[in-house]
Amino acid sequence: MNKLIKMGVISLVTVSLAGGTFGTAATLSDNYTVSAAKHHVKNIDNGALTTGYGEDSLKPGYYKTDVEFTNQDTWSNKKGHKLVAVKSSQQDDILLFATKKQANKLQDGTKATVTLHAKSEKIDGEQQTDFYITKLNITSGGTSAKAKAKQAHQKLIDALSAKKDELNQSSQQSVGVDVINEMNEVVKHSYDVYLDPAAIDGNDTEVKALITSINTALVHTAKDNGDEAPSMEYYVGNMKVAVNKMFDPDQVKMKN
Repeated sequence: MNKLIKMGVISLVTVSLAGGTFGTAATLSDNYTVSAAKHHVKNIDNGALTTGYGEDSLKPGYYKTDVEFTNQDTWSNKKGHKLVAVKSSQQDDILLFATKKQANKLQDGTKATVTLHAKSEKIDGEQQTDFYITKLNITSGGTSAKAKAKQAHQKLIDALSAKKDELNQSSQQSVGVDVINEMNEVVKHSYDVYLDPAAIDGNDTEVKALITSINTALVHTAKDNGDEAPSMEYYVGNMKVAVNKMFDPDQVKMKN
């Protein structure tokens, strides 16, 4: 019996892409893996990666090459694997199968040395080669769950800063001063917002309405960037004048 079949159950999936059918890929169940170390691995140039039909396909086996991942928006899930794209000197993109754990470390521009298992499948009577990443060594541009979380948090901070600038621009046009002097993240999901006394002028009802409007703009920006329950505290000088509600952050509670 074939050694590969002894190692695990092979399931077949058909992969469809915008450009047509990419191929029928053989994947091993999650409980089994193929170790490239047990096979002869041939070093190849990136240009040798071809997923064409017949004689144009790279022969089945194990290969090692340097790649750069690209076009992340086109990546798709395929039964325990993710179909990812790398640049090729021979054509626009080459498609590789990565485990979800491997794919989570990748982004556009990630460069890596990969060991690939080239597997030949017969599609509509013609042979096609599909590539599975058996070993991934990122050399630059990789990310981790921690790094992704950091990037997402920075995107949130940048969005709030842009919204502050937008509110100030509107305030400059209406009253001639910035409505927000300063905005600081005290701890994650918690912010102190310092308002300009000249912009916060009026009776209690008018002041609450203005702060509620500012709060709504900031909270919706935070929610749009992944922070579902931002805590906002509003100050005029050193005096806390309002906070938003914990379980309903769109609503503002005024301080005496």
